Amino acid sequence: MLHQTNMEDFMQNTERLSQYYEFDDTTLDVVTETAEKLRSFPDWNSMYSDFQSSRSHAHMHETTVSPQYGFPIKLIDIIPVEAESTMIYHLPMGNSIDENMQARLMALSTALPNTRIIASSNPAHPLAKGGKLYKSDRDRVSKGIFRDTIEPILFYAHTQKINTADQVGYSYGADKAVSTASLANGFDIQTPNLIPIEPASVLPRSLGKLGSDFLSSNSELKRYVKASEMPAYEDARKIASRKQGGLIGYTLGLLRLSNVAISKGIASGKFEQNLTSVIRRCPETNSTLIWGTESELSINGIMKALSSRLGKTFGDQRFQSMPIEGGHHAMGDDIFLHTALVHQALNQTD
Repeated sequence: MLHQTNMEDFMQNTERLSQYYEFDDTTLDVVTETAEKLRSFPDWNSMYSDFQSSRSHAHMHETTVSPQYGFPIKLIDIIPVEAESTMIYHLPMGNSIDENMQARLMALSTALPNTRIIASSNPAHPLAKGGKLYKSDRDRVSKGIFRDTIEPILFYAHTQKINTADQVGYSYGADKAVSTASLANGFDIQTPNLIPIEPASVLPRSLGKLGSDFLSSNSELKRYVKASEMPAYEDARKIASRKQGGLIGYTLGLLRLSNVAISKGIASGKFEQNLTSVIRRCPETNSTLIWGTESELSINGIMKALSSRLGKTFGDQRFQSMPIEGGHHAMGDDIFLHTALVHQALNQTD
């Protein structure tokens, strides 16, 4: 039986999350337990140490993959003691595998204790080396062809003898998730579940318009971080920010040639075309598309229209949508809302 304090926390968490979406009871229970555990750590180091301890359900491994072509790329591989499934998680643009993103992955792992989670760095601040693209790669990526950004992680998964993996991605990571699903069969990997969250490439934009839309999404970011009420997460974000040189370092990272090419690819607006192609070509793949109804990037009217078209084409067994009421593009920075979105999407496609 829950103690009174735990019951109060459960009710508060349930009420908060239910403002966004009608999550099922299983997701609410799991995310509440995850929040209770992770909020108990006073800082990042204590949370990280506990996660890596012998009593943990999983351990996080860092490795560098050197594919046949392209630059080496940094990977995180969270391997449970008892793995039943695998998720490849694709980070937002300009994010490396830093403490901030590790906290996001650890929350997912805590909520999905039997899921192996693999993630790779994107081109980030000037001191971060992961994800850099050759000029020939940049030319393709700038046209909305993201193959060169995701082949290293598929190469790694193949060497690990992984034959099924769910693809989940946020923002630019949504495009990478779709591209990974389209290429995975070539590496003998099937994609049961494809979950793009808050894709930014849902309409053609100029680079200036894309940049201003991304910038406008920052106004809600602090509110979402604060809503998590998690000291270790806030500490992780501060550590990551110091290492990258704060906002200046992040901005300089976005000006790297690799990120300019990625921005052009996102601005080409090929999301619906690419997602339609994947669902059509991969009969084993079901997709759940998630966006916030107040998003600055995934424009609600466009998302509703493309979801209607995809639903009519493939039916609700193959395609489902999850509009998050009042959600902005930065809603993924509410670490427990983000965890609930992924958990719910995986549950409703089972």
